[in-house]
Amino acid sequence: MLLMKLWVNDLRAKTYSIFIWCYASQFIRRHNLYGFASGMFISERSEVLVLGYGFLSDAIIEESNDTFSAIVAKHLGKPIDVLFRNVQKEYGELAKKNPIARYNWERLYLNAPQLHLA
Repeated sequence: MLLMKLWVNDLRAKTYSIFIWCYASQFIRRHNLYGFASGMFISERSEVLVLGYGFLSDAIIEESNDTFSAIVAKHLGKPIDVLFRNVQKEYGELAKKNPIARYNWERLYLNAPQLHLA
C-alpha cells in the first residue's frame, strides 16, 4: 500500500483509472481519485473462509474470477461509465447464481462525479 501512496499524484493526473484489489474503493475515496474500483473482493479460498462462507468449491471462486476478468477485458477502452454499467449488468447475471460473484458485485464502485451519473 505504501507504493500506491507514492503513485497518488500520478493517478490524480489521470481522468479515470481502474482499481481492482481488496478495498480499492476505500483507497480512491481517501485520495480523491476517479474511476472504477472494487471494495473487498473475494478471489481466493482464504477470503471465502475469513468472510464466513464456509465450504464452497474452488470452481465457484474460479468462475467468479474468470467471468469478472473476461467482462472487464471485453469493455476496456470504453468510457468508464459504460465499462462500469456493462460490468454491473453482465457480472450481475452471474451474481444471481454464484454467491462469490454476488458478494463482489455488491461492492463495485464508480467515482466519476463529472459524468453526473443517474
